Amino acid sequence: MKTVFEKTEWFRKAEYGFFFHFLNSGSALHPPENRSERIPAPPDEWNRMVDSFDADAIAQQLHELGAGYAFLTVGQNSGYYCAPNETYDRIMGLSGDRSKCSRRDLMLDFADALAKYNIPLMAYTTTLAPGFDFDAVRKLKSIPPWNCNANCGNYQEVKQFAGTDPRLREFQTMWSAIHAEWMRRWGTKVKGWWVDGSYFADKMYAFPDPPNGKSFADALRTGNPDAIIAFNPGVVYPPCAVDPNQDYLAGEINEPEYGLLNGPMVEGMQYHVLTYVGQYWGKGPVRGDGKALAAMTRNITDNGGVVSWDLPFSPKGIDDELFAVLKEFADQYARSKKLFPKTEVKITPPSWNMEGKAIPGKAELHSADSAEIRLEWNGSIRTNGGKKDAVIELSPANAKECRLKLSCGGFSREIPVHIGKEITFSRTPSEPIVLKTKDESRILGSYRCSIDNGCFLIDAEVFEKESVIRERPWEGSCLEVFLAGGKKEKKQFCIRHDGAVFQVANGIVEECSSIEVVPGERDGKTVRFRAEIPLSLMKDYRPEDKEFLFDFQQTINAESGILRNILSEGVGCAVYAFAKAVVK
Repeated sequence: MKTVFEKTEWFRKAEYGFFFHFLNSGSALHPPENRSERIPAPPDEWNRMVDSFDADAIAQQLHELGAGYAFLTVGQNSGYYCAPNETYDRIMGLSGDRSKCSRRDLMLDFADALAKYNIPLMAYTTTLAPGFDFDAVRKLKSIPPWNCNANCGNYQEVKQFAGTDPRLREFQTMWSAIHAEWMRRWGTKVKGWWVDGSYFADKMYAFPDPPNGKSFADALRTGNPDAIIAFNPGVVYPPCAVDPNQDYLAGEINEPEYGLLNGPMVEGMQYHVLTYVGQYWGKGPVRGDGKALAAMTRNITDNGGVVSWDLPFSPKGIDDELFAVLKEFADQYARSKKLFPKTEVKITPPSWNMEGKAIPGKAELHSADSAEIRLEWNGSIRTNGGKKDAVIELSPANAKECRLKLSCGGFSREIPVHIGKEITFSRTPSEPIVLKTKDESRILGSYRCSIDNGCFLIDAEVFEKESVIRERPWEGSCLEVFLAGGKKEKKQFCIRHDGAVFQVANGIVEECSSIEVVPGERDGKTVRFRAEIPLSLMKDYRPEDKEFLFDFQQTINAESGILRNILSEGVGCAVYAFAKAVVK
């Protein structure tokens, strides 16, 4: 049996590829606000759309772009799929012209077209049934009894179909059978899977007995035991794994500059990032020129990762304007590898403590070949002296973020580096940590923090006249507290201004009785409360380490509407941007 490192070798060597969201009209990549936008084309129109997909033309374009592989969605949330499946049809009670599975096996045709150029194909699917097809979620019994806000954002609509089994055993058995049928047909022509919406791995997969993560992974490897699999936990910075049965990180992020890890293996899985080349999934215009895309890709591939770029396209292919940018990207990427040797960069961010003392960071460089690499940081210029290995000190800048620019042979790439905060807490309440609006025109809240008897104590003063309460607590009057311990596993807690507390994990919102909130005076201008958060809620926190990571995000209701800001201003509440709490 191959190890994960061996199974993912071809993927790692591919370095980059492209991702195609080919979906029935009305099947949104993310929940549409307008219900009418969810209405898909009927089966006859869907079949015409699938038949119009020019697999040979697109394969030719990918060959010209140096693609190491391609992804294609077999389906998503509309209930329609671009390949036949008798098991799905039988469960749905549909057949012939009424089937929502296309007559053409587009996955098979696309795989054959790509094979002419030795470009592997991988498939996209979802963890749950198509969330906008109410008939499908009912017949597949895929709605859980727990409140899942991340389930296409429409749990309130579909909870009428909720079952009583929190593990969704019947659904998982049927879903595995559906995918096993596809893989029996495709075999080794499909090299792997990217499984979206795996926000609930702990509730569905983390069990020793099937159905579980292993049984679903086994179904996805039917006919191809070497198929590589990723389960997607959503947009997470930096990318992480959710199930031990996956082979590579799903790596969904919106900003590829902030997906830097040190690979090639992370948590025993291949380092991988999936992002979009445009302004959003499947939408243009392109976010940068070819050289910028090449630089962002090099940041990840030089560190042992793989980058998948989602593309806007039509069934006829990539349009001329985008193709020209992508061709420039491919040319610049290939050219850069001749000018700038592969150079892994490991960043230890610099920071400031509460007393204004500078705590230097460092950039550790390891190059495959000797070359003079120029580094620009905060107005200063250094070089690696032509050595393969070098360590460059990074002094903190008077900014929340600074960029490390590396140049060699006329090619440059930049790495954003967050300037951290280090705050010492003791049993005595700290000086106020003040959080303002982004334009600093208004104070949102002030927090005095302390540590006592294993609890993180927050004495909060929030400047709000009248609170507003929302079903999703973070959308209304709320203090969000983010915590992370030694392994940087993020915990998110929402403390509403009415005293209710919730824990948010992978889109699931649950009441949290472990955190005690003691309300204070409310004078019509401010809301005061004390939150007592046991540090033991972080499973990977060890008191002897005397440190953990934290962040605050405050939301208030104001005359002008909802105001919100975060202490770190990190992308996507990213752990790398959290402040470090030192326990004294």
